[in-house]
Amino acid sequence: MLADAAILATHAALSAGVRTPSWTPASVGAAMVQREGCDRDLKDGICTVYVPHTTAGVTINENADPSVPMDIQSALGLTQLGRIESNWRIRKKYWEKIIKGLGDLKELQLPAAVAKGDRHAYHLFAIRLKPEKLKINRDGFMTALQTEGIGVGVHFTPIYQHKFYRENYPNMGKGLEKAELVGNNLISLPFYPHMTVKEVNQVIKTVRKLTKRYKK
Repeated sequence: MLADAAILATHAALSAGVRTPSWTPASVGAAMVQREGCDRDLKDGICTVYVPHTTAGVTINENADPSVPMDIQSALGLTQLGRIESNWRIRKKYWEKIIKGLGDLKELQLPAAVAKGDRHAYHLFAIRLKPEKLKINRDGFMTALQTEGIGVGVHFTPIYQHKFYRENYPNMGKGLEKAELVGNNLISLPFYPHMTVKEVNQVIKTVRKLTKRYKK
């Protein structure tokens, strides 16, 4: 049993029937969970929060046993073990599909080919824009993709660009031009096993359309 658990999430939907609008701020979603749970004097039980996104957090309060976070992590991990192989096969299929669909675009650098004998995790699919071949920067390209309904992100920011290093080691990035080039031009495309083939095709189609639109 998890007592006094505060769930912070976007897109939250309680089993009690409470649903937040799309892209509701985390603070609003948390407040709704609080209202339907603690504020109704519920003392014991299970609260199920549906979050169709990877951004969610759980805080354990009120002097919880130190083993509780590990128990939660273990429970979440165990549920994934049975899906590892099936999810990996789907990721591999989608990876190869995107490689084939974008491989002829000279304005993009795609992930390197998987070496013979290696088993790739196919975790993230990141593309690197070639600024010398495009008349738009990375942020502009991301905005264009998002406008077209394609959610993208940045996962590989050079370490010296993070706040701590900028403030404490302002000269750390000197001489790291390649890291700068790569870090400032990477985009992570939507890539997860629950995507449909139609959605993968839409990502490919949209990237191709925007690359053609903004190529020099």
